[in-house]
Amino acid sequence: MGYIGKGADPDELLAAIHSVANGGRYLEREIVLDRRFDSPLEQLTARELDIVRLLGAGKTLSVIADALGVAYSTVASTCGVIKGKLGVPKTADLIRLTFEMRQRWREHSRDR
Repeated sequence: MGYIGKGADPDELLAAIHSVANGGRYLEREIVLDRRFDSPLEQLTARELDIVRLLGAGKTLSVIADALGVAYSTVASTCGVIKGKLGVPKTADLIRLTFEMRQRWREHSRDR
């Protein structure tokens, strides 16, 4: 249900163990970042990508909900789906991942 390399940070190992023990999935953050760029994002819908981009821009879930014209609970629920698709256990991990991927999105957009 999860994969983490032997060189991963001990905190990430604990996060992976907790995620899998609670019935979730986990894929090491470095592996997600090193995979062919399109792969993780191709799993996301247009609305999910909007939310991820807004998270990467530092917006809160409340601000995102207002910007998209949906309820806070809709954004929070969608974040849960996104976390599952990208293999991150917590919203904080998702936000960190969006910041890390932000530069890659910019590069990817220029290449297309």
